[in-house]
Amino acid sequence: MLEPLPESNILLLIARFEDMLSKKEKQFFDTEEFEDIIEYYSEKSKWKKALSAVNLAIEQYSFNLDFQLQKSNILITLEKYDKALGLLESIEPMIPMQFELHLYKGDVLMFKEDYAASIKSYKKALDAANTIEEQENVCLDLAFVYQASDNYEMALKYILKSIRLNYHHEEAISELGGYVEFHRNYDQGKKIFLEIIDHNPYCFQAWYYLGICYRELENIELAIESFEYAVIISKSFEPALIELSKTLSFIGRWEEAIEHFNEALKEEGDKHEIYTHLGNIYHNKRDFGNARKHYNLAVKTALSTDFTDELLYKIGECYRKEGNWKKAQTYYQKAYDKYKDALYLKGLAQVSEELENFEDAICFYEEALELDPYNERIWLNYSKCLFNCEMFEDAVTVIENALYIMTDSAQLRYLLSAYLYRAGKKQRGQEEFKKGLQLDYLNHKEIIEQFPHLRLEKSIIHLIEQHNQK
Repeated sequence: MLEPLPESNILLLIARFEDMLSKKEKQFFDTEEFEDIIEYYSEKSKWKKALSAVNLAIEQYSFNLDFQLQKSNILITLEKYDKALGLLESIEPMIPMQFELHLYKGDVLMFKEDYAASIKSYKKALDAANTIEEQENVCLDLAFVYQASDNYEMALKYILKSIRLNYHHEEAISELGGYVEFHRNYDQGKKIFLEIIDHNPYCFQAWYYLGICYRELENIELAIESFEYAVIISKSFEPALIELSKTLSFIGRWEEAIEHFNEALKEEGDKHEIYTHLGNIYHNKRDFGNARKHYNLAVKTALSTDFTDELLYKIGECYRKEGNWKKAQTYYQKAYDKYKDALYLKGLAQVSEELENFEDAICFYEEALELDPYNERIWLNYSKCLFNCEMFEDAVTVIENALYIMTDSAQLRYLLSAYLYRAGKKQRGQEEFKKGLQLDYLNHKEIIEQFPHLRLEKSIIHLIEQHNQK
């Protein structure tokens, strides 16, 4: 193998080549010099200059088919697929068992979406491979093509072939992780990642994906243990830190989650997601000041402000739970201005109620239901707003409309019963309460707590006693 030229010599060689190009005069370079020139431009991603160099190399050394192969690879990079394919097919009869020829041909056919032909070429490359490294990489190429052609069973087969040729193949392991998550095949994934760890115990990626499998299989303790191993092996592996923190947060181990999220903030990567999760933890802890702080940081670090509406809404939620109605209103409005979501209108309706702007609240609820008529919570809140305004008939009408859409909702039946009793329509109220008991008996306790006037109704007590005797 040729020793690489010192950097100073390469720069002199490049200067000589570029001087030749600028003067539009031809000079002679030996094959090793052309190799160095082409490699230099390729590493710098200066593909047009690399093409100029390889064209001159072919002109001076037409018998050297390696330059033809290099040219085809450069043409593929420049997305000149037909030219690359034509060149490869022209030299194939001379080197029918050349590994790179079939590899590049498989590449170009894949980009042209001729998947059947691409698979055929990659399999020829696999047969012609001289090293394990070549074999494992072609297996992964085959997996990509099978995935592109929706043949997921064969895709998994070749991902596993690649891994079993080299249990240290990071790209193949990452591809397996993506495959398992996409297809939600966590049980099989768990077994394969344990196999990888058995051969490569310090593979942080395998521990990471094993953690995801365990979590989705609801084995939380083993998930945490797996994420912790991934972090111990690679302290800078941000995804493991984030998933470990999310899992700890899920089971209420908030302080540990905060600690790991703060560690993740020290690494390069998406700060927006981490700040959002931290905001959620502080929100769950009812530390609304810290929650707002982290939601604001998430807004500032978002790659685009187009998708920050949910964060603005969450800031509004913090202010609402602190009783700061005006601030909450401001942030709900900001969220709605960015994205017309019924949830944000519900927030505006709620703070309007608190500010006793009932007409505004009613308008917001109406708009919210136009956007999302299947949201039971909006119907419930709207009807309660009307009830609290002593608009009992209107509250009844709202719940009746809701029941046209959600006929099997016990909550709606109980609410309708409470409103009907309050409106003096006791016979209908009794009928609806009975329907509620049939749909969800236990929920009647909650509705009686919310509407104490039901305790005074003998018919309600009688219905509950009847149901208890069954």
